[in-house]
This record gives sequence, structure tokens and C-alpha cells, in this order.
Amino acid sequence: MKSEIPHELIEKYLRQACTPEEEMALYDWYDSLASGEGLDGIMPPSSQQALKERMRNRIGANIADAETRSGKRRAVIRRLTYSLSGAAAMLVLVFGLQFLLRKTPEKLESGIRGEITVSNTTTGMHKQLLPDSSVVWLSPNSQLEYSQQFSGDKRQVRLTGEAFFQVREDARRPFIIYSNGIVTKVLGTSFRIRSFEKTSTEVAVATGKVSVAIEGNKRSEMILLPDQHVTYEPGDQRLARDSSAAASMAIWKKAGLSFTNTPVSEVIKKLNRQFGVQITLKDKSTENYSLNADFTDQNLPDILEMMQTSLNITYELEGDQIIFSKK
Repeated sequence: MKSEIPHELIEKYLRQACTPEEEMALYDWYDSLASGEGLDGIMPPSSQQALKERMRNRIGANIADAETRSGKRRAVIRRLTYSLSGAAAMLVLVFGLQFLLRKTPEKLESGIRGEITVSNTTTGMHKQLLPDSSVVWLSPNSQLEYSQQFSGDKRQVRLTGEAFFQVREDARRPFIIYSNGIVTKVLGTSFRIRSFEKTSTEVAVATGKVSVAIEGNKRSEMILLPDQHVTYEPGDQRLARDSSAAASMAIWKKAGLSFTNTPVSEVIKKLNRQFGVQITLKDKSTENYSLNADFTDQNLPDILEMMQTSLNITYELEGDQIIFSKK
């Protein structure tokens, strides 16, 4: 099937260069896909993912704005049975209830410098879409600072705490993260940075390669490949590299799991084996909840978000444990 929206307009939207009228036309077209039309054949996979993430962010912003105007939180609880695959899967997620059912991290904006600060005050992971359509998974007690618009020849952010980055490739503008004395530079890849105050800073790579250097010391630069990671002690003048990151990065590896009327207890067993984690159920009454889902090409945080949306449950991170409980 041919698209009713020119591909050039979609790319223009991803660059945030559309007029309000063009945005509304594209929203109407995208909403019509809920009838079952897909994105395959309309645009390449990379653009599909960027468009889906931007649309998810748009829905979340609309809901947050509505809650602010009304002065109260409306909790809508619905159990969804769904099949998560292709464009239809993302549409179910977009129009699902996750933005109403989960506490939103604090988000502050400064109109003077155009800087945005996102602080994750929840006990779970928070997924944040950046202006260039890169994705950041922010861990609890972590903070990310970035500009409302990435301008010039660099995309720069500052991290305090821990986050996993999925950077959209842009050979013209490197993506640079400043975190506790080190600088991490990439063009397009996925990696984790752990950088809490008064502790060592770690950078671990899942895909692609990254450059890591101590601020003000270009000679310290190292190139990291998948499953490699580097550690930096604040105040030190050297980086320590090893290849032991594979186990700690397992949750970010994309899996190919699917379930048909499967009890949640069995789903959790498979997730624990697949990702090397320890997920437990706080409320035993949820063990027999059944799940129909296709988690193809999804990492564990994505799967956890989808499960809590569809099953009316929530999760918390407690050390190395992931604990599911009723909302």
C-alpha cells in the first residue's frame, strides 16, 4: 500500500521542521494506521522506529498537559489483551495507559537557555526521547540535561547517575555525553554509562563503538567495542578497560520472545533465563494472569513497560531484583 503522506514530510517531522498544519496532517495520517495499516514499505526501519518513538512522546506530553490543566490525576485501569508486533504493536502501546498508570519523572525546563532537565524520581526505568530521536533509558535517582534543540555540529548532554543510550546515527553531528569527569563520544550506537557522585564512572558498550576520554586529557582517549567497558576513578588520570561487560549488558540485548495465553509466572521464568535477571511477583494472585504478546526485537526494559501496561501491574528495581506488584 502507498502512503498518503510523502516520505519527505515524515523526515521533515523527525527533524522538527514541520509547520503546525503539516504536523496535524501527519498526526491524522498516523492515527489512521490503527485500522491495521502498517509502516512496512512506507519508510525504512530506522525511520519507522524514530517516528514511533516521537509519536509515543507526543501522546505522553498531551496526557501530562491535560493532567496539569485539570489539577488532578485520572487513573484509568484497563486490562488489555494484545499482540505486539509491527506498527500495530506500537499503536497499542501509544494509545495504551502507561502514561496514566506510572509516576512520571520530574521534568524541568528553563526558557532562558532552552535547557531541559529530566530527573527520574521513580523506582523503575524511565524512557526519554531526545530532540534528534535518540532514546535514553534513565535509571532511578538519575538526571539528564540537554538542550530543547540540538544545534550546531554537536549533540551534547550531561548525565548524573546511570542511563542506557540508543543514539540515532548522524555522521555530521557526534553525540557527546559529559559525566563525572569523562567525555563519551559516539555517532550512532547503544551503550550504558554509570556515573554517580563519589563513585567510579563506567561506560559499557552494547553495539557499535564509542570513544571515551578524561575531560581535558585527549591523550587518555580509548575506543570501546561491544561487550567492552571502561572504568574511571574521579581525580585519576587514566582509564581502566576490560571485556567483562557482557553479563551486565544482558538486559539491553534484544530478544525474540512470544507468548500465547501464557501465565505470568511462566513468562517471568523465561525472562529470567533470557536476560539473566531475578524477577519476582510480590502479589501471588497475579501468577495466573495470562499474556498474549510478541516481544520480537525488544530489550527487557521495553518488555517490562509493555507488561505493566497490559496486565495492570507495576515494577520496582531493588538492587539486582525486579519486583512486580499490582497497581
